[in-house]
Amino acid sequence: MSIGIYYLASPYSHPDPLVRLERYWSAVQAVAAMTKAGHIVYSPIAHFHPAASTYDLPYYAANWERINRAFADRCDALAVLTIDGHFESKGMRQEVEWFRARGIEPEAFTPSMLRFNAFEPGVYIEFRSAEQMDGDVVSGRRGDS
Repeated sequence: MSIGIYYLASPYSHPDPLVRLERYWSAVQAVAAMTKAGHIVYSPIAHFHPAASTYDLPYYAANWERINRAFADRCDALAVLTIDGHFESKGMRQEVEWFRARGIEPEAFTPSMLRFNAFEPGVYIEFRSAEQMDGDVVSGRRGDS
C-alpha cells in the first residue's frame, strides 16, 4: 500500500541567514533522498526558501502558517528532518500537531539517512507538547512498546 504524499517538516527560522541556507540545503537533500526512494514529498522549506531569500519575505513560521497548513491538509504522512534546531522549532511543533490531530504520527528522517540516500517509513519521532517538553524526544519503530 502506498503512503501517499509526505510532508517534510524541518527547522528553518533563525536570525542568521547562513543557518537558514544550511537548513534549506538539508531539506533539499532530504527531498532528493525521499524521491529517490520512490516517495512523493512536499517540503515548504525546499519550495519557498528561494522566494523568501530572493524577495525578502519573512522567514518566521507564523508568516507561512496559512500556506503550510493548506499543503499539510493535503498530505498523507509526515516526515520530520531531525537536524539542528528541530527541538526548538515552533513551526515543526505546529506541523506535528496538525498531523496528530488527524491521527498521523511523525516519522523521523535523520541526517544519517541523508548520507545514504535512504528513507525507511515506519520510524517515528515523538514531539511532546510545549508543556511536556524537557528537551528530549522519544523515537523508535512503529509497533515498539
